[in-house]
Amino acid sequence: MAFNRFTHSHWVIPKYSQNVPNVGEVYRIVHTSRGVIAVAKNGLFQIDNGLISDYYGPLTKEEDKHLAIQSFLDIHEDKNRCLWIGTNGEGLVKWDWNRTGTERSPIFYTNKDGLSSMVLYRIEEDNAGHLWASTDDGILRFDKSNEQVKVFTTQDGLPH
Repeated sequence: MAFNRFTHSHWVIPKYSQNVPNVGEVYRIVHTSRGVIAVAKNGLFQIDNGLISDYYGPLTKEEDKHLAIQSFLDIHEDKNRCLWIGTNGEGLVKWDWNRTGTERSPIFYTNKDGLSSMVLYRIEEDNAGHLWASTDDGILRFDKSNEQVKVFTTQDGLPH
């Protein structure tokens, strides 16, 4: 569904193809190198010219668009056009959607890699190339160059 904040009107965004599943709850709209992506609970939906034109997620039958993630919350595309996905229970996922074959396989970062929480609500990147994510257990900083995680909590001065 689309909403015009100036006229307060809304409408359903039609699908270009019947192969695209119905859109779940949308959490964020992001501009990427591939255009506008709606981050929904059940996947990533590409929007072109007012139509949902493509889908990336667990419900697709196309191998190069399949992501075995059950619940998406956010995405961030870095300067190398690599997609970082925040999930609801599956941690942080790195996906280079511009590569092919096994090089395209997603990499999952979890508690075993130092994440304080497996729920990442929002991902942003600073000028040094670190990813910052809000989680259920504080804010984490992920250094992409060495895959190190630093967690900031109330003990570091964060409120509640």
